[in-house]
Amino acid sequence: MPHQVLRYAVVGVSNTAISMAVYAGLLALEVGYVAAVVVSYGAGLANGYTLNRRWTFVAGSFSIGSLSRYTTVQATGLLLSVGLTALFVEHFGVPKLPALVLSWPPVIAVTFTATRLWAFGSNRDKGRLGPADA
Repeated sequence: MPHQVLRYAVVGVSNTAISMAVYAGLLALEVGYVAAVVVSYGAGLANGYTLNRRWTFVAGSFSIGSLSRYTTVQATGLLLSVGLTALFVEHFGVPKLPALVLSWPPVIAVTFTATRLWAFGSNRDKGRLGPADA
């Protein structure tokens, strides 16, 4: 499991870079911060599914089941992220970008656990990838 945590972190950094670029770009275009969080989260989701499935959890080939479970986990993370970001902005007066960053620790803890145990748990769909696919 320690290697999974490290790999999840690396994938998370790439997702975060993509998400933050999209979020900052949308804020610069004066898109509302809640809509910007949703769109930026979707950009990270597309990257994260493939990297986490193939590299972090070595969870087999693409399947609708794993994609559905992963999307459910990420949607839960999105709702938590939006809720916490709004809470920090609206109730505590935290600026929008730092508010998003403050939401990350609990969102990461929830999504790693759910992804490991449920979305890709036990390689439930197809079996493990071979070395050439990893």
